[in-house]
Amino acid sequence: MTSLAVSPFTLPAALATADHIGTSTRTAAPLTWYPTNKPEQQAFLTTFRYFARLAAESRAVHAQATDSAASHVGWMREHGWDAELNHAHRPGDLFLGAALRIAADWSQPGTTYHDGTHDRAVLRHGVFCLYHRQAYANPLVRVDTRRQDYAFCFQQVSHAPTSTRELVELAHIMVITGTELSEQVVLDYPCVDLAARCSADHLVGLHSGSYTVDAACEHFRLELDEHGGTAAAAAEIRISRGFQLQAPRTVEITGPFIVAVTHASAPRAVMFAAYCDHDSWRRPTRNAVG
Repeated sequence: MTSLAVSPFTLPAALATADHIGTSTRTAAPLTWYPTNKPEQQAFLTTFRYFARLAAESRAVHAQATDSAASHVGWMREHGWDAELNHAHRPGDLFLGAALRIAADWSQPGTTYHDGTHDRAVLRHGVFCLYHRQAYANPLVRVDTRRQDYAFCFQQVSHAPTSTRELVELAHIMVITGTELSEQVVLDYPCVDLAARCSADHLVGLHSGSYTVDAACEHFRLELDEHGGTAAAAAEIRISRGFQLQAPRTVEITGPFIVAVTHASAPRAVMFAAYCDHDSWRRPTRNAVG
């Protein structure tokens, strides 16, 4: 099974930056996005604003919108990522990006050893096993960090999550588990160097007025060793900007009609008017007036 990662914050944070494109202040009304026929888009939109707001309140998340591919590449590189959506863009395209980075040292560093296959780390301090009602589940372990606002949770699972949505659901259960009953334990775990990239094609087609999402992707990294952990994610969204061209509606005159002629200097003054019945319906000879 291939390793999998997800962040519920980065795609919403990136898409929310479109609210302020083309405005000189950050007081523009948020855009209303509409889904196509993809149920994944509807599911995304139900929590989009919630996670975008949480991301805006977090110092770990940064976001930018730009109409310059070069600026997008530079911004992504500044946050440690290679941009992927800067190729084959069209004039008028907008680039939205968001990056999350959480780096924290364990409350006390551990030790490492090699088990013949993998490098492993052992932590003896600031590690607690949490008890919960699911007695059949594997032990849930929380590791405290020197940054008191972050903790890392570990739990072995018997099967791989089938989707990023299931991964988020499992992780949510882990982080909401109470800490009333816990014991200090030693944690022995493999060191991790995870790098993943996934397409976010489920957002393609979202539209809001003249904006349409035409490409999206996500990047993830997780590093764990005896000293601490770093979790990082980035999202890129490219949206096209331009009014959707629709075939003009045809107004067909099939009965008698009136023609009125006016002048720009007096638009309410009728200079000439005619009622045209069927007896006058024919091509002009164009030699009567010249």
